[in-house]
Amino acid sequence: MNAIAKMVLSRCCVGLSIASALLPFNPAPAAAQDTAITPVDAPVQTARQQVKLNTTGQDVVLDVPLRERTPLGQVGVRIGVDDAISISALDLEKALGRLLTLDALTGVKGLADAEGWISLSQLSGSGYQIRFDPVLLELIVELPIEARLGQTLSLGLATARDEPVQPDQSARFSAYATYRVSWDYVHQGQREGLRRPRMDLDVNGRVFRRFAFENQLGYDGELESPFVRQSSRLIFDQPEAQMRWTGGDLEPRSIAFQGQEDIAGLGLQRLYRGFAGGRTVTSSSARRLTLQRNATVDVLINGARVRTLQLGPGNYDIGDLPLTSGSNNVQLIVQDELGRREVVSFDFFSDFLLLQPGVDEFDLQAGVRAPYVFGERDYKTDEALATGFYRRGISDSLTLGGNFQLSEQVQQLGAEGVIATRYGLFKGDFAASNSDQAGGGYAARLEYRYSQLLRDLPGARRVDLSLETRSEKFASIDALDPTNQVALVALARYSQPISPRWSASAGVDYSMGRNDQPDRYGGSAFASYNLSVNTNVNLGVIYQSGQTQFSDRDEVNLRVDIVHRFGTRSTVNASLESAERRARIGYTRAPESPLDDFGVSAQLETNRDVAALDATVVYFSNRGDLELAHQTAFDTSGSEIVAQTTSLRAGGSIAFADGRLGIGRSIYDSFAILSPHSTLEGRPVLVRGRFSQQPVARSGLFGPALVPLGAYSAQFVPYDVEELPLGYDLGTGNFEFYPWLHSGFSRVVGSQFNITVVGSLLDVEGQPLTLTYGVARAEADPSAPEIEIFTNRTGRFGASGLAPGAWLIRMTNGLAYRLMIESGGESLVRLEGLTPIEIAEVRP
Repeated sequence: MNAIAKMVLSRCCVGLSIASALLPFNPAPAAAQDTAITPVDAPVQTARQQVKLNTTGQDVVLDVPLRERTPLGQVGVRIGVDDAISISALDLEKALGRLLTLDALTGVKGLADAEGWISLSQLSGSGYQIRFDPVLLELIVELPIEARLGQTLSLGLATARDEPVQPDQSARFSAYATYRVSWDYVHQGQREGLRRPRMDLDVNGRVFRRFAFENQLGYDGELESPFVRQSSRLIFDQPEAQMRWTGGDLEPRSIAFQGQEDIAGLGLQRLYRGFAGGRTVTSSSARRLTLQRNATVDVLINGARVRTLQLGPGNYDIGDLPLTSGSNNVQLIVQDELGRREVVSFDFFSDFLLLQPGVDEFDLQAGVRAPYVFGERDYKTDEALATGFYRRGISDSLTLGGNFQLSEQVQQLGAEGVIATRYGLFKGDFAASNSDQAGGGYAARLEYRYSQLLRDLPGARRVDLSLETRSEKFASIDALDPTNQVALVALARYSQPISPRWSASAGVDYSMGRNDQPDRYGGSAFASYNLSVNTNVNLGVIYQSGQTQFSDRDEVNLRVDIVHRFGTRSTVNASLESAERRARIGYTRAPESPLDDFGVSAQLETNRDVAALDATVVYFSNRGDLELAHQTAFDTSGSEIVAQTTSLRAGGSIAFADGRLGIGRSIYDSFAILSPHSTLEGRPVLVRGRFSQQPVARSGLFGPALVPLGAYSAQFVPYDVEELPLGYDLGTGNFEFYPWLHSGFSRVVGSQFNITVVGSLLDVEGQPLTLTYGVARAEADPSAPEIEIFTNRTGRFGASGLAPGAWLIRMTNGLAYRLMIESGGESLVRLEGLTPIEIAEVRP
């Protein structure tokens, strides 16, 4: 019998007893025993009789689950002597806070009486349909649509969203180290033999439930000074105001025409997107890609791979990369030397961000220039910098903003506006600069986006236009003495589905050169056809004029891509392109389970210069990921190997909170450590996904289960125990967390109060004590929880959550009973025919 079945069986013993106590009715003749019992929120009149819920003579308070399509949490329920049902307003607010708007939540709280209870009839009158099921002992809720939190639709807009913020209840000190390490063996090529290990290490955490800290470190055994510190900072968040204060090595976000430069100093920001923390290998501005180490960059346009680049550490202007026809959606798939993989998207039309009226966002950073060069920070204390921007929603259709960047050598001021009309969205940016070396300059950009959902086809018709100009001497804080060789850039894109299976897009771009720089222009057209449910064909043609940084000739590139999926996990893809005479075929297998499963990828590619065969196998374990990768390059004839490397990589995290250490998979934000209680005698704790029910973490030989979490959203973590003893009470089977940035939690699964007791009670005359309510208390431990006792019409009861020792049961009719539970026994205890003891003035 598995653990879930045992737990369900033990709880059924208790549930049946409670349900029978709540639903007493007189036995009917055999012919009349088909009376239906339906879920109720008030006294229920059945076709044959009235069912009385509460016969105890006083109000009864229970904790029951509240659910919609999925569980929302536990709430307190009061069943009055008149069977009227009320819900704890505090519990209801907590359970519905993630679903309701702020106004709706305030309205619900306003229904509470002086004692903090809300009746189901009041809720029903306000449009909230909540039913109490006395058989399953749970509440089912149906929420009105107008009360729910809204969601952002795909029109290129983003709006602020009110979400209730819960207090930080994490450990007073928590920390974790997420590592990614690689060992390489070079069979053929430069510096053959076993390389010394390389590692990226993020050491993050939280102290005093107030401050988060971040440290990015690196190690390269091949360098003379192998240890490097890339950045360190201290963070103070005010999530209720969506504000973040940062001190240390900053990573300012640049917008519009701002340059990007690392700063050491102080920062303050309110950004409604990406408020939670997290670090990626790459950082990007509107036109900037930053790499910390050597990386392979695959360039995809509209989902089709058009080029693969080998880039070293540094900053790259996207406009200088050979992206061809930038008016289409561009993705850069970046994989560095350690195997870390990131996807950076640029659609060459800045995000159209409309804020709600009165809502503002900003990012202000000030300090000294602190570039990361040659593996270390160079703090230029004599070069002060300040950068920032501010946006505010003026109306539902208008958002305005301004931005600035200031240094001793360069000053830049800018303005922006976004307006929504029935004809589409318009966005304008303007900036002026002054440089000690270059003098004055200006830049301007106008963008337009139109999107229309199609009535008869899935998807939307979309038009994007952009026109940008920069003066020759327009400067920024990272370009002190510029010579802008491009005077004007124009981009256009159109896309729409043509039929249920066909979709197409086309784009053109043009740049006007300055001085000796020639004009450049290009175009592209893509079509996608769903050959079947599992097969997709992409066709494309790309044209780009010559005389670019990467080419001296006009180029026409024809592409064909075919993708076929085998089931839900395996995919084969093949592509051909004419420009580089490139052919590629690949296979991928995705893991079915988050734990104890593996993924595979293999790819064979040939072009006019080289042929390459790459293969990777990744095993996803409970304690981290283990990867084996092999890369082989052949000469143009394919008969001789010119380079060959095998890499062994590992990634995971080590975390600490409340005196407990956890080892597991990679953490990027927050975490929870789940340990089994000693009464479970080493049985593994199994953590499952909330919806998939697949295991995501497990305790065992290397300690507790380590569960990654995300910041600033309430999360449920379901848990189970393998081979759970019959009758063992695990509680709700869920932990609820509300993590703050880089916070950690430590929880124990199980407790000494794990015993379930079933049996029967007798009155002073030796007859069954029927339909009576009482409370059990531990005699030697006043702090122990009180356990509610109900008896049914035959005097039987069930109670869970008891511990070894002496327990005193006091019933509402004045009778008392004593239980003695021996330690070291079974978790399910049966006690039949308990007789009362004499205790003066017994009161529950």
